[in-house]
Amino acid sequence: YGKTLDNLRKSMTRTKKEYKNALKKDYKPMRFVTSNGYEVLCGKNNLQNDYITCEVASKDDYWFHVKNAPGSHVVMRCGKDEPPAEDFTQCAMIAAFYSSQKELPQAPVDYTRVRNVKKPSGSKPGFVIYETNYTCYVTANAEQVESMKNERMQTDLITNVSHDIKTPLTSIINYVELLKRENIENEKAKGYIQ
Repeated sequence: YGKTLDNLRKSMTRTKKEYKNALKKDYKPMRFVTSNGYEVLCGKNNLQNDYITCEVASKDDYWFHVKNAPGSHVVMRCGKDEPPAEDFTQCAMIAAFYSSQKELPQAPVDYTRVRNVKKPSGSKPGFVIYETNYTCYVTANAEQVESMKNERMQTDLITNVSHDIKTPLTSIINYVELLKRENIENEKAKGYIQ
């Protein structure tokens, strides 16, 4: 009876290696691009929140989270740059939209440099503490958040072209595939892609 119980316990608890492997399978956070071209990462769950905050973000990037409520971690990758105010508003809007506070007319969102965000040892995934933060109030606008996702297509295009510079045909095919995803109204342009 004791051995069966031990086997059951082992099957229900993950080793550190198993936990890290599970993390690797779910490392794809949402990506956005602000109107001034800064890449924004948004975690969809506590594992992704940990990953983008503790692994991907540099200490000079900006971190956003809805104040005192569950929600996604949002990281604006800007390095030492000081982005314009509208980019901060857009990132705060993403954090508010992917939180439990998205229905509020004005959701409070805290933001700070990643260097001010700490993960206590032994804490659950996604749990962090932070200091030296600012708070802004934004309305979670679904259309604006969606438009920033569409801006990501341009980033995908640039990435595809730069990686495929030695194979121009692949770049052209990727470009056409990306354009097909867009709702293009210009008849002449539609003719070129079809």
